[in-house]
Amino acid sequence: MTLPKKLKLRRDEIKIFCDGSSSKIGSCLCVLIDRQTKWNKNKRYIVTKTFSNSMPVNEIEYLALIEALQLAHTIQANKIKIFTDRIQIAEELDGTILSHPQNLELYFKAKELIKDNIKIFWINRRNNLAGIYLDKRLKKIGRYIKNTTK
Repeated sequence: MTLPKKLKLRRDEIKIFCDGSSSKIGSCLCVLIDRQTKWNKNKRYIVTKTFSNSMPVNEIEYLALIEALQLAHTIQANKIKIFTDRIQIAEELDGTILSHPQNLELYFKAKELIKDNIKIFWINRRNNLAGIYLDKRLKKIGRYIKNTTK
């Protein structure tokens, strides 16, 4: 995956928000990269992927997190904070809770992508910028489907 060259500028801290959603008609994920420029303006980059099949919520959330981690590896920054609104996933990966993740393959893939400069945090759904973007996008798709099936 390649990012815009502008994003490869060195910054002290980058924030990445990730979210996934699944329904009867398919699944999608969103990763939103938020960085402050040297002029203190926020610059946002959005990556979305859609899947034609419906997936369990934890699976699509893990896929969104893995996508965020893969993007984090291409960014040159001292600190990278990744935010997810799935508290279970955030706690599984930082070792706060010991549970049996539903999809161990995705758990281990995410775990191996976490480096020293990357931290994963839980964030409330209403503050997750990727979730907000995804909600707006899904509402548009829903209206389109509703209008074309009449």
